[in-house]
Amino acid sequence: NTHSGTLTQDAWQTRDLGHEIVDEGGIVAVDTPSANQFQLAAGSYLIKWSAPAYQVGAHQTRLADITADPDEYVYGTSEVSSGSEAASRSFGSARVVAPSTNAYEIQHYCTTTVASSGFGERNNFGNVLYFTLVEIYKES
Repeated sequence: NTHSGTLTQDAWQTRDLGHEIVDEGGIVAVDTPSANQFQLAAGSYLIKWSAPAYQVGAHQTRLADITADPDEYVYGTSEVSSGSEAASRSFGSARVVAPSTNAYEIQHYCTTTVASSGFGERNNFGNVLYFTLVEIYKES
């Protein structure tokens, strides 16, 4: 039940990816929390993601393939999160073909810096909080 972290304006920042919730097929490997990347073995995949932002103005997410081409991205929805209690999520999806084991990350951009909770507001319920969600489906 901690704050999600500072989202800084005018800079693409890597979202935190802590652990897998479900992976019965063993298709993904989550890096250590410090790297905040996930790896997929060679194959075709459908990747869906979403990430919240809190009071940061306009914001957007993107998927980066760090292994194949770290300068090519698939962008998520453009959203607005402003006002005293405003939060919204940017959603994205992409079909990717990994020729070998590739590393990916979710990145986020905004127009207004919000310290401590820009990546999403905590709820104070005392339970585990999930901010960035990634769903991965192996197609072949």
